[in-house]
Amino acid sequence: MASVIPTVAVEVELAGVGGGWTDLAAGLDVVKAVGIQIRRGIRGSGPTDLLASPGTAVFCLRNNARTGKPLGYYSLYNSNKRSGWALGIGCRIRITDPDTATVRTVFRGRIDRIKALPGKALTRMVEVTAVDWLADALRWSVPPEIGEQVDQRGDQILTALLAEMPDPPAATTLDTYSESYPIALDTLESGKTPLTTALAQVAASEGAPVYLKADGTFRGERRHTRLLASSVWTLTDTEILADGDMDMPSGRDEIINTVRVTTHAKVID
Repeated sequence: MASVIPTVAVEVELAGVGGGWTDLAAGLDVVKAVGIQIRRGIRGSGPTDLLASPGTAVFCLRNNARTGKPLGYYSLYNSNKRSGWALGIGCRIRITDPDTATVRTVFRGRIDRIKALPGKALTRMVEVTAVDWLADALRWSVPPEIGEQVDQRGDQILTALLAEMPDPPAATTLDTYSESYPIALDTLESGKTPLTTALAQVAASEGAPVYLKADGTFRGERRHTRLLASSVWTLTDTEILADGDMDMPSGRDEIINTVRVTTHAKVID
């Protein structure tokens, strides 16, 4: 059976935010033989692993003259550098299904690192690393303007936090959280605490994940969202056996029957 190969687009905002997307893969600048490595989502599988880690996408660009571009086209400090090519510009990776023409975004972020490999004897490629919005959230600090949140639900606290950030996510989807908190964010050290610390606290209080979707949408789930969701795909024994690499270990340590929660009531003097 012939393999179905999707069309991959590596797009950047060379003209700035909102100035349009330029597909680097369409100009044969992306080195397909090296591949594209994308890593994102919640890395752990424990009950307290609720905040996603910053996502990354790594790919390589041709930096020689074989594609009709000048030598050093993607080097950051070369006189032949492509116009608009710089650190911090928007980057997204999209895949088009050849059968249905459905386009799906699998990563969205910003160019964070550009490493050129120069020299006649080397490959003359540029290794590019893009990071998603959570990497920026790790650098940002909660501003003093946020103040303590009084009688607010978790989703309202998340909304307040995002509103104070200089660069919000591409989109936001929040469930209505389960309960309100009398006082929140009062233990954060304003101006010094990373935004991700505050996000982790809200996720822990709700007991539900906070993460970025592949298209860059900031997502905050209610603690019952996944428990009430219906199954979207069921694997049969035939499908499981057909893939020799599928491994689904299980052990008693992974079974959680009892959850103990301790609350410390706050007293306002």
